[in-house]
This record gives sequence, structure tokens and C-alpha cells, in this order.
Amino acid sequence: SFFSKRFRQVWWDVENCQVPKGCDAHKIALNIKSGVEKMKYCGPVTIYAYGDINQMTSSVQQALSSTGVSVTHVPPGVKDGSDKKILVDMLLWAMQNRAPANMMLISGDGDYSYVLHRLRMLGYNVLLVRPENVSCFLIAAADTIWLWRSIVAGASAAEIPKQADTRKRMKSDLVVKSKSRKILCETCNVTCISLVDYNSHLSSKKHQKKVKLCLFSGLLELT
Repeated sequence: SFFSKRFRQVWWDVENCQVPKGCDAHKIALNIKSGVEKMKYCGPVTIYAYGDINQMTSSVQQALSSTGVSVTHVPPGVKDGSDKKILVDMLLWAMQNRAPANMMLISGDGDYSYVLHRLRMLGYNVLLVRPENVSCFLIAAADTIWLWRSIVAGASAAEIPKQADTRKRMKSDLVVKSKSRKILCETCNVTCISLVDYNSHLSSKKHQKKVKLCLFSGLLELT
């Protein structure tokens, strides 16, 4: 339907997906919007970037501002500062925009895995732009994935992965990687011995309560 193809929001974790030196931040922001358009989504694309503005050059700040990107300052020294702000804003957005709705996260931080997984299960279409090496569980939480370097370079329509192929590939990667090591839930500091054990833990009341407490503490820190 028209509603299901309308694009809504982009959250950009600048700490995890930085503007490479020598690259034009203005062009990258346009590439993000162009990538959405190439996937046949319609409507305005709202981009929110999160990071320490003191670590951004004035040219980068001006370039982002000129393309309509809203930059939220995250002070240095705040543990998981960007993560908490993005998670809070993401959940507030979800409360105001019922599924089906489309959203994009630009990050490689595995801490977003659980929230993205829950949103996808609720009917939200989750697009993920990621760096090279990230948690396989973050990848598995998204419907469609492509690399940050592709966005930086200006991905063509042919480079954008199709949803079915993405899910099939991620399922295969997840099985292979989960056999080789134990899985740590950093939120609860619990080590799971298998993928089944990990998924069971994510669905547990203990984990969900811990996530809510972390998000609530994040809200308090941001006020």
C-alpha cells in the first residue's frame, strides 16, 4: 500500500559510522536520501545524527545542516550516550507512528539488536546501514541491510540488497557464527551457550525488565 511505502525516519550514529576524512558530508547525506528513493520509498526523509559536535569539523557541521540533517550533541564521557539518546528517540517515534512504518538505523552497535528485533516483530520495516564488522545479531534484526561504505560511495540501485536475499543470507551467517562462540548479552551480562539459548534469553521477562530499566535510566540522564 501507499502507506507501507512511505518513509519516515533515519537515525545516524555518527560515532559508529563517521564521515570519512576527505569525504563530502553534504554528498553523504544526499546519498542516504537517494538510497531510500532507489528502494522505491516515497515521502520526505528525516535524518537525525547523534555525536559529539566538538569532534566534527565546522565544514561537516555546515554540510549536514545544509541538507536538513538535525545534529544532536552527545557530550564526551557519557557512557553509551549516543545509544541511549537514539534508543529513547526511536521508541518515542514508534509510539507516535504505528506499524506499518519504515525506519533506518545507521550504526554498527550491537546494543540496538533487541530493540530493532522487537520493532520488526511488531511490523516495522527496519533498514540497517552498517560498517564492515558488526554483530550478526544486529544484522539479523533488520529486514534490509547494506554497507556504510556503499552509502558513502553512492550506492547504485543494483548494489542495494533485496529483502528476501538479505534475510536468507543473514540466517545462514547467523547459524555459522553462533556455532563458533558463546553469545554475551551485554545488557544483562549473561553468557548464552547457543543461539537458541540467546533467543530464549531475549524473550525472558528478566531481560525485558533490564532493557526497560536501562532505557529509563537513559531518559533520566538526558533530562
